[in-house]
Amino acid sequence: MKKLMKVLILINLFMHCFEGSIFAQDEILGNFVDKEFHGLTIGKSYLVDLERSLGKGNLTKNRFGVCFYNSKDSNYIIFELCEDHAVCGLLITKDKIWKTDCENNLLSINSITGRGVKLGQSYQEVIKIYGDPYSKDEDNGSLIILYQTDSDHDPRVRLSYDSILIFRNNRLVEIHIHDGP
Repeated sequence: MKKLMKVLILINLFMHCFEGSIFAQDEILGNFVDKEFHGLTIGKSYLVDLERSLGKGNLTKNRFGVCFYNSKDSNYIIFELCEDHAVCGLLITKDKIWKTDCENNLLSINSITGRGVKLGQSYQEVIKIYGDPYSKDEDNGSLIILYQTDSDHDPRVRLSYDSILIFRNNRLVEIHIHDGP
C-alpha cells in the first residue's frame, strides 16, 4: 500500500511539474492557429513556394502582396509578403476593392484554409472549428472576431499570429490570417 501511495504521489508531482507543456498542449496552443492554404504555410513559405503552388500572381498596387481572382469561389486571394519575400499573410475576400489588382490573374481552386474555414460559413460553424475568439466587436452591422497568439506561447507561430474574421448577416465574408512581423 505504501509503495502504491508513493507511486501515485510521484505521478501527481510529475503531472504538476509538466502542467502546461505536453499534457495540456491543446489548452495552451488552442485550435485557432490555421496557417495552411493549398500547400503553403503562412509564416514559413516564400514567394517561390507561392509561385510553384498557385502560379505567378499580380503584385498589388502597394507592392506588399500578390493577388489572384478565384473564379471557382468568386473571391480574391491576396498573399501579404514580408521581408525576404516570406508569405506572412493571407486575405480571402469578395470585396471588389481588389478587382483592379487581381482580375487578370485567374485561379480555380477551393478557397478553404487548412482547418476547413471558408467564406460563407456561419459564426457557429467557425467557432466549432476554432473555439472562442480572443475578442469580438461589432462595426456597421459586421461582427469582427480576433484570434491571436505569439511565438512565446505557441511554437507553431513564427512571431505574432493574428486571425481576423469578419461576418455579415451571420456569414463569414473575410478571412485575414497573419504570422510574421
